[in-house]
Amino acid sequence: DRLAQALEMGADVAINASEEDPLDAVAELTEWRGADIVVDAVGHPDALRAACPLVRAGGTISIPGAYVEDSIELPFGELWLKGVTLQMGVANVITYMDEVIALIAQGRLDPSATISHHMPLSQAAEAYKLFESREATKVVLAPGS
Repeated sequence: DRLAQALEMGADVAINASEEDPLDAVAELTEWRGADIVVDAVGHPDALRAACPLVRAGGTISIPGAYVEDSIELPFGELWLKGVTLQMGVANVITYMDEVIALIAQGRLDPSATISHHMPLSQAAEAYKLFESREATKVVLAPGS
C-alpha cells in the first residue's frame, strides 16, 4: 500500500525489496552509477546499512530517521572510498512550518493522503499497535473525543 501511495504522490519508481533486489533496481535506473541521494527515514540500522551500497560515489545519505542506538556498524571503508556525505540530525521542522501551512492553505499540498486513521486520544495505544503492525500509515489522535 505504501509503495502504491508513493507512486500516487509522484514518485518515479517504487521498489518492493521483498520482490526485487534494490541494488539491482537502483543500478539499472541510474545506469550503474548509484543514487545521488539515499534517504533513511526509517531510523533502523538495517535500513541505514541497506542504503550504503545504493549511493553513488560522491553521493549523500540523508538520515532524518530517529535513532536511539549509541553505535551502529557501517561499512565505513566503502563510504570513505566512495566519498559519501552523511547528513543526519533532528529535522528543524519549525523552519518550514509557515511555508507548509501556506501550501496547505493554497491547496498545493494535501497531507491527508498520508493519514490512514483518525482516532480518539483515548485509543492511542491501539493507534500505535496499528502503526507498528503496518496497518496504519499515519494516525491523527484527537484529544477530548
